[in-house]
Amino acid sequence: MSKKILIWIIIAAMALTACAKDNAKPVENIGRESEFRKDLPELPYDPATLVEYIEENLDKVEQDKRELYLFVLEDSLVDNLGLVSSITQKEEVVNILKGYDEKDQILEEDLKTIKSDSVRNELQKLYDMKYKLYKRKSGFQITIDYEKLAQMAGDNESLKQYFMIKNAENINPSLDEGVVMISPSELLARLNTTENFLMNNSDFKKANEFLSRYQSWMFLLLSGTNLSPVVKDGDLTSEYRELYENLSPVSIADNTFRRGMELIEDNNFIFDDELMAKIRNIVTNSNYELKERMEMTK
Repeated sequence: MSKKILIWIIIAAMALTACAKDNAKPVENIGRESEFRKDLPELPYDPATLVEYIEENLDKVEQDKRELYLFVLEDSLVDNLGLVSSITQKEEVVNILKGYDEKDQILEEDLKTIKSDSVRNELQKLYDMKYKLYKRKSGFQITIDYEKLAQMAGDNESLKQYFMIKNAENINPSLDEGVVMISPSELLARLNTTENFLMNNSDFKKANEFLSRYQSWMFLLLSGTNLSPVVKDGDLTSEYRELYENLSPVSIADNTFRRGMELIEDNNFIFDDELMAKIRNIVTNSNYELKERMEMTK
């Protein structure tokens, strides 16, 4: 299998959003697939109305239902990303956002500085719906404002932590257009944070989503991409070499990383089909081991 194909596997695996067709109607698309709607007939489907309803009623329901409300909200926001993204791709909006290129993200207070009333009002509606603009290589991208969702979680610490792990990925994405944006040590730290969360919250209702994310990040860490290789000039890159030589493995992620580096060394630093098969195997095994340990904590 070629490395280019592997890049797209990584990107596909890490994509936690479903892109809707530009001509889809929100009321027909939003949140209908969310498994958490089953016992919540009171929740509206239209995303803007859903946000308003949840904001008005979140403090009136018990904690278990509050958690379900926020899961439905997140799923609805994910389902709607394809639609709201079309707004930020309009030529007028793109041209205005170019004036904020020095920023990594556009804060809600920054919207006040936009001179065009129509653009400012359109973007404000998105921010009211719990979206936010983050800088990416191709320009600003609209995505879910997980910091706001974390605030809505109140004293539900596991839910808040779940949202903040996702928020860290928004602020510093691990992958952007085939380029690994954070260092190997930072990516391993992100894996360990996710692993610790899952070990401490084995009954969390969205645990499977984080397990998929964990597997994707692990594969990315061990295989790299064409634009961000693990090996250069016949050896591990300096960042990988430093992490490999100074790491004292403790977690599943640590040990999987170390084993991956050993496999690369044993294969004379050549990423061929045999090595990639071995890497996929140890990544799959790490996910299986994590699942087993989670079961033991229940």
